[in-house]
Amino acid sequence: MLAAAAFIVFGAPGCHESQRETRVEIDRKNPPTFTFSGNGQVSAVVVTDVSANDLSGFDLKRIMWEIVPTGQTNPSRFPKITYGMVPAGFVQRTPASGAPRPLEEEKPYRVTAPTAGAESRKLIFLIRHGQALHVTMADDMEWYVEDTPAPK
Repeated sequence: MLAAAAFIVFGAPGCHESQRETRVEIDRKNPPTFTFSGNGQVSAVVVTDVSANDLSGFDLKRIMWEIVPTGQTNPSRFPKITYGMVPAGFVQRTPASGAPRPLEEEKPYRVTAPTAGAESRKLIFLIRHGQALHVTMADDMEWYVEDTPAPK
């Protein structure tokens, strides 16, 4: 009886650890390099143009670059991924061939990693003065660029 209670309270031996949401970090370079963490199963890494334009927010033409893992899907085990450079263990889905469109200054972009088995956070960034900078939405619903560098 005690063993059954321990099984219920602590779970079966070898059960998976609790899920950690997928997060993405960015360096300040152009093109930016993304670092992922979390322990869900990522189906793709997608960079999308989220600037104001005539396209619907869901229009596939907004996708600048999409790569898909061919083996390892745990984001904590991904290599660092630089925009436009397909790392080993991934294939490029968008564009179908060739390099993605270059990132433009002052245009916002979103990086997502759709994940099964865990939540997934998006990261919004823009290029300013040749550097990739993280953009966040504040409580006042305004967008703010973090750590804006001084113009060179």
